Amino acid sequence: MNKIVVFGASGFVGQNVLRGLSELGCKIIGTDISDTNIEVIDNVEFVSNDMLDAQHVDEMIEGADIVIHLATSNLRTSLKNPKRNIKINIGGMMNILESCRKFNVKKVIYSSASSIYGIPEYLPVDELHPKNPTTVYGVGKYTGEHLLRVYQQLYGIDYFVR
Repeated sequence: MNKIVVFGASGFVGQNVLRGLSELGCKIIGTDISDTNIEVIDNVEFVSNDMLDAQHVDEMIEGADIVIHLATSNLRTSLKNPKRNIKINIGGMMNILESCRKFNVKKVIYSSASSIYGIPEYLPVDELHPKNPTTVYGVGKYTGEHLLRVYQQLYGIDYFVR
């Protein structure tokens, strides 16, 4: 493994992922639209980047073996501005997937959300639970999962959803 790129690196989960990856001894790039609250982590380079800009996404992903996609427009934004939420969550995913295809990335790791399940029919909710998102955010996250599956079938991009 030579290079790992983490989109959504300035968030709580992103910062923890970067800390864990920093000990692998490979090149780690953390990227996010915002550089606020970015902790300086040894062996990690942070680059401010907008995943809606395909050229910037290409610059981040070129030469990467693994891409970790944690970036998202959150649930609150989806309620206030659903169009923007879809633009970021699905448009950003498309830019990342197209770049991964272009540069033959070995694996994409994607952070989905419990919002894909909607109102629980039973508890605890497991991965076999019917998916019936009730928010634009949930629809966007579920669409991301479908896009990964399609890109694996069409272009051989390996992925993992969590």
